[in-house]
Amino acid sequence: MNQLLGKRVRSVLIGLLTGFLLLTCIPAISHGTDFPEEKLGKVQLEGMWEEVRLQRYLDLENGYVFYYDLERLKRVEDEQKAKFVPIHPLPEPYPEVSLTIERVDLSPQELTSRKYEELVSSYGEVENPREIEDPNGWFLFAHGEDWDSEVLEYYIVSDGKKGSYLITSKFFVSAYEGWGQRLHAMVKEFMIIPQR
Repeated sequence: MNQLLGKRVRSVLIGLLTGFLLLTCIPAISHGTDFPEEKLGKVQLEGMWEEVRLQRYLDLENGYVFYYDLERLKRVEDEQKAKFVPIHPLPEPYPEVSLTIERVDLSPQELTSRKYEELVSSYGEVENPREIEDPNGWFLFAHGEDWDSEVLEYYIVSDGKKGSYLITSKFFVSAYEGWGQRLHAMVKEFMIIPQR
């Protein structure tokens, strides 16, 4: 009798443990499987479409997924944000080329206002922020006049709560049709992971 009762208790415990694991672990894992590890994308460069291989970057802690150009960019360590830079660094005197994504505890309106003021103080006259659809949010940018002047683009997207995602794209004026278009195409690959 004790042996039979022991087997039943074990079966119930195994069932409960399995159920617990399925309920707690599988939803987190399934976020990653909803998005393929690699996929093909397209970028338009000087009027011509180019197919590119994209690699998934999944940030479950901050609730987003992003695809980046696997053959031209790599992710570098940064504790505060995801940062992507060219695989082959550009030589001097070229300015930085990068794309960063970070979550900020400010509403999209507050963050847009703050970034606009920063651009005005650094660059002087700057266009007003404008609403965009892909990704759905706000867009601000500024640049200098020389071939090697930095171009700074901010994409601000609501996190669906009280904060925002800040996507920052950096390149230089003469790279607008190259790196600028590539980074802009990658920004469109940013997706918020639906909460389950």
